Amino acid sequence: MKKDFVEGLKFHIEGCRQDNDVLPEWLVSGRYEIDYILETSALIHSLDGVLTRSAIARVSGINEKLIGHYASGYRNPRPKQREKIINGIHTISRELSSVV
Repeated sequence: MKKDFVEGLKFHIEGCRQDNDVLPEWLVSGRYEIDYILETSALIHSLDGVLTRSAIARVSGINEKLIGHYASGYRNPRPKQREKIINGIHTISRELSSVV
């Protein structure tokens, strides 16, 4: 998706240039950075089939049922809860990468 977005943006910029639209120099020259921020529900769904919600709950200290609510979008976590989820995912990642 990130690759498609970048390609789409480049295509759009090129089209604007061909139409002689005025664009900021930083955009034309590519001197920008794109930050992608996943909503918590999208983050959890992106891990389906890789990590169970039970595993995320265990490492984050957040109840599995609440993780399910976040995944479904039924509830949105406070920033501190989101940070716990992300830190828990990073913990799992470090543990997996330490396997030799």
